[in-house]
Amino acid sequence: MKALNFRQLVSDIAAQDGRWREVAQKAADYYDHLQVTDGRRRDVERSCGGVALIGNLIQPAINSVLGHEEQRRVQWMLVADDEDSEEVAEGLNQRLNETARLCYANRYCSDAYKDQVIKGVGWLYMERNPDPFGTPYLIEQVPVSEIWWDMRSRDPGLRDCRWVARRKFMDRDEALAFFPGQGAIIDQVCSHGWGDYSGFQIGDAASMAEWELRQAEWSSASRYASHLYQDSSERRRVAVYQVFYRVFQSVRALRFADGRVEEWDRSNLMHAVALAMRMAGPVTGVAGKMRCKWYIGPHEISDEASPHPHNHYPFVPFWGYRKDGANTPYGLVEGMIDPQDAYNEVGFRIHQIIKHKRVFFDPKALSASGMTASDLVHELNREDGAIPTDTSDGIRVEQDWAKLQALRGERELHAQQIRDFSGIYHSYSGQVANTQSGIAIASAAELGATTLSEINANYQFGRKRLGELILAHLVEDIGDQQVTVRVRSQGAGAVKRTVILNGPRRDGQGTNAVTRARLQVALADVASSAGYRQHTHMRVMEMFQVAGNDPVMAPFLLELAVDTSELPNREEILEKWRKQRGMSDDPDEQEAMRQQAQQAARQLAQLEQAKAQAVIAENQAQAEREQAHAAYYTAQAAETIARTEALQRQAEMEAAQARAAQLVAQRRAEADERMAAV
Repeated sequence: MKALNFRQLVSDIAAQDGRWREVAQKAADYYDHLQVTDGRRRDVERSCGGVALIGNLIQPAINSVLGHEEQRRVQWMLVADDEDSEEVAEGLNQRLNETARLCYANRYCSDAYKDQVIKGVGWLYMERNPDPFGTPYLIEQVPVSEIWWDMRSRDPGLRDCRWVARRKFMDRDEALAFFPGQGAIIDQVCSHGWGDYSGFQIGDAASMAEWELRQAEWSSASRYASHLYQDSSERRRVAVYQVFYRVFQSVRALRFADGRVEEWDRSNLMHAVALAMRMAGPVTGVAGKMRCKWYIGPHEISDEASPHPHNHYPFVPFWGYRKDGANTPYGLVEGMIDPQDAYNEVGFRIHQIIKHKRVFFDPKALSASGMTASDLVHELNREDGAIPTDTSDGIRVEQDWAKLQALRGERELHAQQIRDFSGIYHSYSGQVANTQSGIAIASAAELGATTLSEINANYQFGRKRLGELILAHLVEDIGDQQVTVRVRSQGAGAVKRTVILNGPRRDGQGTNAVTRARLQVALADVASSAGYRQHTHMRVMEMFQVAGNDPVMAPFLLELAVDTSELPNREEILEKWRKQRGMSDDPDEQEAMRQQAQQAARQLAQLEQAKAQAVIAENQAQAEREQAHAAYYTAQAAETIARTEALQRQAEMEAAQARAAQLVAQRRAEADERMAAV
């Protein structure tokens, strides 16, 4: 597919408005304290008699913006378009963030954000790592000086961009390792020559006349030569171009009922079955297919389909602002350059006023000492100068102190204009007058961030696109393999679970097919940086002070306080805490704990039942013992009563016998008395 050749590429580059690159580099220089040329610095030092002091107000203002990005950083989050893809989204989301962490994606996004804010655009490149011993994927920041793109494109995602090119210088041995079999071309380019036409294909199989024309252009100081080949060092290096471009062609595809669209593949049996059974309908259209060209110097060495599993450019732009007419990017620093120059110039003038003096003297006053005007100026500038005069009023020294006050006011005005022109107000840095509350300062900083909403929105867009590229590589590498992923939700009360990608779902209804899942990359609504964690922890502690005595709320607030803290072992603490409360992060452990709890409950019920039966038996035995005791006591009582009754009867009998004996004795006595009377 010969849709683009090198000459057309570099001619399009040269036709672009390149002044923005000079402004972007100037903005970077101003941030790096390179605000005055060497000639201007020498002039100031010569006129002031000292060091030219430069007050860089751009860097602290920009640093406040960069710090805000780190503080409000959010993670990637996969969102499923349907319920069948929810488990796949959870598993891939875990793998996506792990991969981003291993590739230092946050760090490279911060670097791109810095270029976005200062220069107007930052670029990241994402590919598979050619080093098998490194991380599986490689994220690289691309300097603005290395990349060109179709500047007729206005879409932030480069959907209408026809090509993106990168020029990268390689050492000869590095180029030979990456491009085996191209040693002749590499040596020829490194030797500052082009050789003859025979044996080489330049651009799109150019003719001899085209070759001679190009050789003249590339060897001369024409506009094309500034984009090529060597640098000024002694190293043998070669310029390698990587060009991604779109070729539009008619395509046929299948649209499934769930919304998936797959390109029609006649050799795919599943496509034929889906079409025959009306599970999918045919659609046609025009789509741009991504292709990749490689050049070594001016020599095209390959033209092939894009090696990436997606149809996007592997270059991710982070746009600042773009001018409506020229469509060229610019950042915050461009509006800060003029007031910064004025600030420095006023500072130079203030320094000159402090150093410079106007001397009025009467020559007669110096006649006795023999001093000249130069001697007088020299003595006046000395800290311990001595000037003998004939009269007390023969010498008068003046300085523009009134003008100095005006210049100081003007300098303060320019310092304020640096922030006003860029939209980075003092409230953005938390510098608010009459404000002592930390919450009030944070709120003021949030309000100040509204002026940078476009830049921050573009940053989130670029960060989301980077996540989409990483996800595309993950999906292709996983393919149909079964992969077990341990996922954990964020925040307090988080739950761990196991997801089997390309395996059965937990509900048993279907499988977690990765390649058929409908997913979207989003950014989490909750920030995950250390600053946000600290802010959240402070709010939780305030809530704890209010509701900490509530027995219902206290456990939840304590768990939330530990989760938002900076303790290095907070996960271990939370896990132990939840287990003590009968909770667990792992659903399997939760099920095991539930079964153990049920078994313990059954055992407890059995023990309670056995205990109840034992109590009943004991009560019965006690009742029997009491009955036996009662019978024994009854028998003893009956025996005692019978014995008492017998004794009573015996006593009564004895009493009766005594009464009878007494009566007999009485009657005998009476009888004796009667007998005696007779």
